[in-house]
Amino acid sequence: MAQGPEQWGLIERGVRLPPRQGARASQLIEHPAEIPLRVRSLSRSGPRLEDPGLGGIRFTAPRAIPPGTFVELTTQVGGAPIALEGMIIAWTRRRGETRLAMAFMDHRTAFEGRMYEQACHIEAYRLRNAARGRALTTDQAAEEWINRYSAAFPGLACSP
Repeated sequence: MAQGPEQWGLIERGVRLPPRQGARASQLIEHPAEIPLRVRSLSRSGPRLEDPGLGGIRFTAPRAIPPGTFVELTTQVGGAPIALEGMIIAWTRRRGETRLAMAFMDHRTAFEGRMYEQACHIEAYRLRNAARGRALTTDQAAEEWINRYSAAFPGLACSP
């Protein structure tokens, strides 16, 4: 049985995290299914969660990882491998699918994580168009995605 989501207020398109005092709430950024993501539990302890209102990433995983576990997410976009570390804050299992919620640890990783996910979303946009017979370069996909979707992309609760 899933543990923890009720304390984070699970909602349909993301987990609403409590804001830091004086800041707006952040949502978890939904990682696109088209972009493979590897999650690895780290044996070492991570830093303390600086601010749960900084947001994070929600993604599908092969198995549940207990909240409080420090993890590394890795993927490859445009030939360049990218990695991000954070802390699992919740997991759910619905219709046979395990979903994990990872919080950004601090302002730096929140900024990096948002950039990481934007790159993933742009690549997913390019792949979806290619599947429909519309080939786009990475630059073309980025320009179109930014014009169409960047305004609705979850922002940071506060700036560093």
